[in-house]
Amino acid sequence: LFVLLAGVGVSLATRSPTSAGSRAMILARAPLLLLLGMALSTQADGIILQSFALFFVVGACTARAPRRVLAGLSVVCLVGGPIFLTVLRRAGELHSFGYRRDVGFASLHDPPALLRGLVLQYYPAVTWLGFFFLGMLLGRAVHSADFGRRLFGWAAAGAAVIFTVGWAGARAFGPTPQAFTLEPVLPYSWSGHWTTYGFSEAVGWALSSAAVALAVTGACIWLTAVLRPSSTRVLSPLVCLGSVSLTFYVLHGIYLETLWRSILPHLTTESLFVLATLAFWLVFAVAAKRWLAHFSRGPIETVLHYGALALTAPLRSERVRIRSPLPTVGQPVERGAR
Repeated sequence: LFVLLAGVGVSLATRSPTSAGSRAMILARAPLLLLLGMALSTQADGIILQSFALFFVVGACTARAPRRVLAGLSVVCLVGGPIFLTVLRRAGELHSFGYRRDVGFASLHDPPALLRGLVLQYYPAVTWLGFFFLGMLLGRAVHSADFGRRLFGWAAAGAAVIFTVGWAGARAFGPTPQAFTLEPVLPYSWSGHWTTYGFSEAVGWALSSAAVALAVTGACIWLTAVLRPSSTRVLSPLVCLGSVSLTFYVLHGIYLETLWRSILPHLTTESLFVLATLAFWLVFAVAAKRWLAHFSRGPIETVLHYGALALTAPLRSERVRIRSPLPTVGQPVERGAR
């Protein structure tokens, strides 16, 4: 869902026919996200911002691609990506999800190893770009509440079918069931691709996750369009939270490595665990609403925006120079001309 929405954002930012400046801003954000992700990776595992840097570069390069191309790329990644990774595992080329050192500051000394980590291991782009391309396609298509309703209906039905097929296929052909873990066994056999187990990097997981992400997105589009203004005000803290999603992601990661460790031993039941999680989201949503009442962007979003502006300043200066008409020989210069 996170990656799909990033693709939607890239499409919305570049949908203007004259969107070269927007594409430049997206490209300029990539190195900043890479460094931010590397900084967070010194303290925690599972940081995805380095992958977002790569996704943004790819998104800027494919922003004007036809819809059928984006659809084809999404299918190739979601189906072909997991199969390609299995081929590499069976050949002994891949052995794990990867490690944070593969995409940390140390990897800057070995760019090919960094690219390999992003493409094949740590949130492998050969698969995860499928969600991003799907989001870019969705950003081109969304236009109304009715579209959101139809997207929710078709995607929810598709998710139900995929989960059912995956469950039946796994029971008939494998893999065997396993207890919940954040690092499930990766598919080394072709039968492993039936599973819809989270983060399993299987075809079943990729397709079911894409369907669920589309259903959630469609439901949100539909819901926000049909709610009355009074109800929209109630949901506004959640909308504000989404508007500062990068800040939320960073602070959430820091929170999990600090205060959450002190709270966790006291969460002895699933209900307490869920309540503690919702409490953090609610507090942050209210704080986000208060922040956006005074500022147009979240704190980290602001740093990223002005950093990208600084990186693209020479490009804008060159465009101004090219567009400024120069007087011809013998032509008087107007007063005040620069």
